[in-house]
Amino acid sequence: MKIDVVPFDRSLAPGIAALAQRAFADVSGDAQPVLSAQLAANFLGPSNAAGVSNVALACEGNDIVGSLAAVPARFLRGDGQVVIGYQLSLIHISEPTRPY
Repeated sequence: MKIDVVPFDRSLAPGIAALAQRAFADVSGDAQPVLSAQLAANFLGPSNAAGVSNVALACEGNDIVGSLAAVPARFLRGDGQVVIGYQLSLIHISEPTRPY
């Protein structure tokens, strides 16, 4: 298994969306989160006004089997200053690699 941390690139969106679909395959109906490649690209990429996300990707061969995104977000401090912080999101682990 290879793990890389990289700035999000639009070419990663289909693999991240496919991983999310596999990770939640056993969740039924309306409870299953929907993450399309387009939504991933919009959420993680330059469409985010706070900046591009960094993503940690665990890969086996050409398949993404785990992901974690550090998504930039604007936060307002008590003194009124806007700062960029990161929210950890889009955490997915493919079924065959889950440690439990």
